[in-house]
Order: sequence, then structure tokens, then C-alpha cells
Amino acid sequence: KSFKVGEPVNEMIGAESWAIKAPEKVNTPVEVKFTRPLDRALLERTLTITDAKGNKIKGKGVILEGEKGWIFSPEKPWIAGTYTLNIHTDLEDLAGNRPD
Repeated sequence: KSFKVGEPVNEMIGAESWAIKAPEKVNTPVEVKFTRPLDRALLERTLTITDAKGNKIKGKGVILEGEKGWIFSPEKPWIAGTYTLNIHTDLEDLAGNRPD
């Protein structure tokens, strides 16, 4: 089996460069696109969404092909308000870079 090795990536994971598309309707998901692939297993447990009071929103997250995005659909329709995308510091990209 052959493979290629590219230049090293030595940058922290920074959500400020992610494209976040807020839901347009109460029953549509939030979509997050990353600038590079992230570790799939860690993505499954390190991204959450909370409401303005800090309550975790229950729902289902789906990782997009190539681990370059995440779509979150809430269990219940969105309620007007402010929400926060939380990124646990355990999240890594494929080179082991983390947000912290």
C-alpha cells in the first residue's frame, strides 16, 4: 500500500475560521464546515450546542464526508434565542492539533 505525506500542520483548531450556517427555520439543522478534516471519533463527542441558559440541546449530530463538517438537528424545534456551539478541548485534527 502506498501513501503520500504532506507538509506538517502546526496550527491550533480555530472555530473563528469555521463557516457556521444558522438554522433558517425551527425545524432545520445548524451546519458547521471546518477548514480541515478533524478526528471523527472525537467529533462525535466534543461538539455540543447550548441555549442562552447553558442547557445542552438534545439532538443528533452527523459528521460530513471527509470529516470537514458537522450537521446538528435538535430533538425539538428551535426556539427563538441565542445558542452557543461548544468545542471541547479534546478535539483534534488529523495531526493532533487542538483548540487549546
